[in-house]
Amino acid sequence: MIHLFSFFDNSCFTMMNFVLLFAVLTTVLAVPQDHEWTKFKVQFGKKYATAEEEAQRHSIFVQNMEKVKQHNERAENGEVSYTLGMNKFADLTFEEFSKTHLGYSNKGKVPAPRKHVKSDGSSLRDCVDWRGFATKIRDQGKCGSSWAFSAIASMEFAHALATGQIQEMSEQNLVDCSGPEGDHGCEGGLMDSAFNYTVINGGIDTEASYPYIGIDDDCHFNKKNVGLTLTSYADLAPGDELSLFGTVYERVVSVAIQATFELQLYSGGIFSSVCETPAQLNHGVAIFGYDSQDGYDLWIIRNSWGEDWGEDGYVRFARGQNLCGVADAASYPVI
Repeated sequence: MIHLFSFFDNSCFTMMNFVLLFAVLTTVLAVPQDHEWTKFKVQFGKKYATAEEEAQRHSIFVQNMEKVKQHNERAENGEVSYTLGMNKFADLTFEEFSKTHLGYSNKGKVPAPRKHVKSDGSSLRDCVDWRGFATKIRDQGKCGSSWAFSAIASMEFAHALATGQIQEMSEQNLVDCSGPEGDHGCEGGLMDSAFNYTVINGGIDTEASYPYIGIDDDCHFNKKNVGLTLTSYADLAPGDELSLFGTVYERVVSVAIQATFELQLYSGGIFSSVCETPAQLNHGVAIFGYDSQDGYDLWIIRNSWGEDWGEDGYVRFARGQNLCGVADAASYPVI
């Protein structure tokens, strides 16, 4: 091992000494980052087309790693209630991530306004968890189709509750076919438009018959493969978290939230990041229950970024202050 103070053995510290010292310090300090970068690439199978692209991704990774470190130090000190991690999205800026991994959008045609449902949840039990009725967590990939995954999650639950059968339904069917109802495939959409399509279309196909590919494709819906049908859908009163609470007591609910950089790299705990006011809704998810833990009231939220994100694909989300607009665009399907 080179001893740093050996560079100062001579009475005259030359420029060459300085250059050598700088090189050694750079190497020593870079080792932890390089190790983490190598581990990250192996763990998530990351490959880059050019050396320039890898250098750019590495630079973003290092910046994100510093943000994660600072945040987790605050978590250790009890200043925040959740942790961040260097997950598969750690080589992306949030601006890049938001272009390809979100997808809630109300641009263009939207369904006609519907009657808002109100529910009094003041006398309900303390916790509800519908994950026992859930299919496996899926990954929307680099397609802005969170709206489709949110809609499918609540439709699958409604089907399971009505029939006793847990079966995967096709997000790709919605991505490819619900354009006339106002959705835009991988460029975004609305859960209500997805429900409306399913009502008008006479159902949607199963995942097995119409598998997800994560790109826009031609519609090839087949009535022979219909997995479920809907009679209607309902909207909740915007911003009414008490109504949302009462509704989740009975069923899974599709909601939109404002996803942030912190959610991109969320690894565990009770997510309580402050969003804009009013929230800029950009991501569709589904609420699978509620609970109270560690001094927080919380929602149990299912995401569509794979099982290796968050808490096995879920996030515990602080409840009670309409965090990130969670109650601003809530709806559910009716079988």
